[in-house]
Amino acid sequence: MSQPIPAPLDLIESGISLLDSFGASSWSLRAVAFTTAALLLVMRKSVGEAAGIEWHAFFHAAVTGFGAWACQILDDASREEWNGENGPGIDPGLDPCGGPPTSLHRLLPALTLGYSICDILDSLKLGPAFLLHGLATAFVMAVFCELEQATHLVTPMLLMEISTIPLATLRAKFYSETLRTGISLLFVFTFFVVRILWVPPIWFAIVKVLRNEKLGAGADSCQPLYLLPLVLIFGIFFNCLNGYWFIKMILKIKRKISGKEASSNVEMTE
Repeated sequence: MSQPIPAPLDLIESGISLLDSFGASSWSLRAVAFTTAALLLVMRKSVGEAAGIEWHAFFHAAVTGFGAWACQILDDASREEWNGENGPGIDPGLDPCGGPPTSLHRLLPALTLGYSICDILDSLKLGPAFLLHGLATAFVMAVFCELEQATHLVTPMLLMEISTIPLATLRAKFYSETLRTGISLLFVFTFFVVRILWVPPIWFAIVKVLRNEKLGAGADSCQPLYLLPLVLIFGIFFNCLNGYWFIKMILKIKRKISGKEASSNVEMTE
């Protein structure tokens, strides 16, 4: 008789247990960021865009995007358990004073901090908006990694990397024109679902949790005074930037449909 397929939650918990068996819960986040930066820079230099794929961007997006999704699944399960036992209250996944629920919540921002070096280098040939994005990402992730006990509050924002997965493969040389069009549409769809619909409400929930904690605890708040305005400002910045890019994508699609732009042009944010 075949064995039952493990549920996603069981697989995620098993993966985190494996991480913890290597001591991930106590790894230095600075060391994780430095190691990630070194590995991805080597990948960027040695592999580059082999077969038309930005491998360093693809690898980072896959790990952090799906990793953040796994954290969200865990947070949703914890919320259901919490509400079932205690009634509505603080979401354990967004508790500003409870620290990261798992080592995965803790490590993902450090991985993105390491990748941000590549992001900044790549942005030098893509324009000011991309450079601002790279610099802002590096700054925000560095702040949260230094705080350590607040890293889980920025982890949900890494869900945005899910949409980067198809973007990093858009120039793959082995795609047919039909498949390339499909991947382009997949990128636009995931960008809209994740960056426009999914992440902003999570960010707003984090802002509310931090505000309520600040109002309730006052001077005894478990987080520094600057954390709430930082989360507010970086959220507004990234949400506005995503909205700007999405409008550009829609205008690009309209130009392609009208025949004003060649269908072979895959630069989705021009």
